[in-house]
Amino acid sequence: MSTASGFFDIPKEFRAFAEKGIEQSLQAYEGFRDVANETAERFEGSAKTVNNTVIEANQKAFVAADEGVKASFELAGDLVRATSLQEVMMLQTKYMQSQMMRFGEVASAMAEIANKMTAEAAKSGKSE
Repeated sequence: MSTASGFFDIPKEFRAFAEKGIEQSLQAYEGFRDVANETAERFEGSAKTVNNTVIEANQKAFVAADEGVKASFELAGDLVRATSLQEVMMLQTKYMQSQMMRFGEVASAMAEIANKMTAEAAKSGKSE
């Protein structure tokens, strides 16, 4: 079964089958590669969108923390100037109520940001 050149004779049908298999494998690989690239690009687009929203969330959290610290210093100053236990209790109650309201506002803002992040990530994934 060998030829004068020393190679095996391969039937034409088998050679055609092997060539077609290689071509199909290459096409499958290229399809897989294209899908992987598209997925990576979508992920990157979503990550950029999410990253901007995370920055917004960090900024809001920083502002909320700053306001909380300022309110605490204000309370400390008011407590130092208080002249009675009744005034101390009133100041503390007022402070706690304002902090609870502030906490509710911050939690609401963070929930909005989380919803925005989810919507933008989904939108980014669909549009690409």
